Amino acid sequence: MMVWLNAIKKECVQAKAEIYSAFFSLTISR
Repeated sequence: MMVWLNAIKKECVQAKAEIYSAFFSLTISR
């Protein structure tokens, strides 16, 4: 159970990081 939760948490963090980096590059390029 904990491993499953950890995997989901890791994927959430990765998705958030990708969204943030995309937003960041958009703000910089403007």
